[in-house]
Amino acid sequence: MNNDDKNKKVEKKSSFLKTLFYIIFLPLLVFAVVTYVGNVLVISEKVSSIFVESIAAWVEISLNVVLIFLPVLAIAWQFKNNFFKYKTFSLDKVLDENADNAVRKKFVSSMNNDCPFKATLEAACNGSGDDLRSEIEKYRKKAQSALEEKIYETADLAVISVVASQQSFGDAISMLVWSCRVINQVLSIYGFRPHGVALLKLYFNVIFSSLLIGSIEEALDNSFIGQKLPWVGGFIQGASAMFSIFKAAYLTEYYLQHGMDANHDAARREAAKRALHCLSKAPVKKEFWKSKGKLVLKLGRLIWNVGENVFCRSDKKTMLNERDTNGNKSLKN
Repeated sequence: MNNDDKNKKVEKKSSFLKTLFYIIFLPLLVFAVVTYVGNVLVISEKVSSIFVESIAAWVEISLNVVLIFLPVLAIAWQFKNNFFKYKTFSLDKVLDENADNAVRKKFVSSMNNDCPFKATLEAACNGSGDDLRSEIEKYRKKAQSALEEKIYETADLAVISVVASQQSFGDAISMLVWSCRVINQVLSIYGFRPHGVALLKLYFNVIFSSLLIGSIEEALDNSFIGQKLPWVGGFIQGASAMFSIFKAAYLTEYYLQHGMDANHDAARREAAKRALHCLSKAPVKKEFWKSKGKLVLKLGRLIWNVGENVFCRSDKKTMLNERDTNGNKSLKN
């Protein structure tokens, strides 16, 4: 098979995937947006009922506007911060054999100070070009291993928040928070960012994933699975949240690797493939539960003790009131 046939095959596959995206994911996106807006309207109506009638309508309108555009505003804020905080580079460009040593030194000097590997790379800048290139290669491998530890912890936290929230609005907002956090973690570890178009596409992908996971609970509650097998719904939600975190992290890393030359369709496919591999390989890290599991148990016990005290006190008050009432009745008789 020659190169022309290979290119035609790749283009045909790419067009098929785009068609599949429009057929499957666009209706899901519409459903997710409608679900999110519907939940916002319900929340605003309940909150506004607390206030007096003269300001209730204004409170409801203000909450609707703020909450509906909250994901877009949060993403815009994150994009602005990362766009000006980090410089743009790509590892393919820096690690190219034909790259000038001055380009590599510029790359190291422009890395953000938060990067844990910057000091080592700055020390290597005084050596030869080959030494600096080998140090950057080591930095890339160390960054990948450091990233793996971070994303597993963030994915586990996302699963806990999504399964515990039991509200589609809460699911969407929590996934938005964790997805933005994992992107910030990737940028902090690597010390630079992808170009502006890739960063914008990355954050819009986060909005789509967050809204989609937020609508899963609503769809499952109204389905046969949610009514007959509620534990299956929790499992689907948890797996979807974990997959979304993995995909956001690996999509960011792909853009950092390939820069302006990154193919967006190939980036999504590669990120999804790596996310599925991580999901099947180790869905939950034991180290996370050893460190965070005790904290979760303590919080659970605290909530249980508070609830027990409140309910026990209320039961005692009820019993005392009933005894006083019966005693007063007997005295009257």
